[in-house]
Amino acid sequence: MRTIYLIGFRGTGFRDTQFANEPALIRAGHVGWAFEEETEVIYGFHPTAAAVERVGGEAEAIKWLKAKHTLDGTVQYDTAVFERAHELAQQGARTAVWQISVMVDDVEFARVHTVTINWYNEHSQYSYGFPPDEPKPDQDNCATFPRRLGLPVLDAIGQISEYVRKLEADGDRWQPT
Repeated sequence: MRTIYLIGFRGTGFRDTQFANEPALIRAGHVGWAFEEETEVIYGFHPTAAAVERVGGEAEAIKWLKAKHTLDGTVQYDTAVFERAHELAQQGARTAVWQISVMVDDVEFARVHTVTINWYNEHSQYSYGFPPDEPKPDQDNCATFPRRLGLPVLDAIGQISEYVRKLEADGDRWQPT
């Protein structure tokens, strides 16, 4: 059996001015995944820089997403986001990073790893949106995207607060490598 880690943290929120200069993923919270023996690389799903720029930048993208619109999203290399969340948590922010282990057989591990790497390298685009009222099969956020890989989804619509509660209850604190 092999291990894939689901990793997430609750964001600082968008109203706290102390964190106004932090990236949107830090303020919103984020979920990603990593593979055993490569835990220094955390992948995540979120809007592309080009999609964010098309709607007028990060602040406008947040408004756009809060209005239940979607943006093009891709699998991205997000280790630095989780490291920053961990660093802020050490300073007292509510961004403690948690993880759970998902055990899969060797064949499934290889499949999920290969698909992740292919989607990352090919910049495969999927519809990204903030959590909808009901699950949408054609739209994901960082917390629901792992379903496309056959990994567990801890909250059907991808509410970060619910997702992280489950990570806290069933998982362990994540530490940078």
